[in-house]
Amino acid sequence: MVFRAMDTLLETVVVLLALMGVLALAPAGALSVPPPPLSPGTPPEPIAFLARVLVPVGLVLGAWQVWAGADIPGGKFQGAALI
Repeated sequence: MVFRAMDTLLETVVVLLALMGVLALAPAGALSVPPPPLSPGTPPEPIAFLARVLVPVGLVLGAWQVWAGADIPGGKFQGAALI
């Protein structure tokens, strides 16, 4: 039982450290300045379709894995990585 608690705690620490690493690598002021406008372009239709379909599916599956990870081994870290 203690192993599950330590495993979950360490998985949470790894995710938070990864977030801190991403924020540390961002240039100074990059998070407060809006990005410049991009020139309009159209992605290929299959890519646009997959982006519209797979992103919500991935978010739902990741959220489910995080939620179910409290009861089954190894779900929280994979769910957070998927999100």
